[in-house]
Amino acid sequence: MSGYGNLKPIPTSPGLFAEKDAVCDTHRSIRVAPVAWQVTGENPGALDEHDRNDLCLFAQSALEHAITGVLPTPPAGRHPLELRSTITRVETSNPALNVVSTFALFMPLNNGGICLEWKLVEPASEKILAQGVAVQTGKPWQFKASFESLGHAKAGLVKISSELASYLAVSRDDRATTN
Repeated sequence: MSGYGNLKPIPTSPGLFAEKDAVCDTHRSIRVAPVAWQVTGENPGALDEHDRNDLCLFAQSALEHAITGVLPTPPAGRHPLELRSTITRVETSNPALNVVSTFALFMPLNNGGICLEWKLVEPASEKILAQGVAVQTGKPWQFKASFESLGHAKAGLVKISSELASYLAVSRDDRATTN
């Protein structure tokens, strides 16, 4: 994605932004492509290769689970659309600091988060049907996640996946009722 200037927030999904309304064919399924890693910025090497791979696999699994739970499987015979996504930012939480702050202030203070760019593509033509970015930051009340360095990032991926699947499902429903 070249920039975030054209993105608009999705009113029903805080943290989800899209460039244009998704136009999904109701007779096509959606396949989740392997999630890519392209973190740049202050400390892009903060996670080792194992953690990066684990987070990408977790993201792909969360997206697949959310999409199959919301979108019905259309009849066979057509190639699926492809959901491509890239993790572009990860903030880890500091479990040790959160233990101390929980004892001192009764709540964890150091929260992590994640940013995921996504696009829905027609694979045969490479036409982008929809694209956007999703951002989630950890909250102190996500208590268990505060004590794992990637806990908030993983919790964010679950929420992003659910919201993105709902957004794509609504897009399909809207299109089906207007045709």
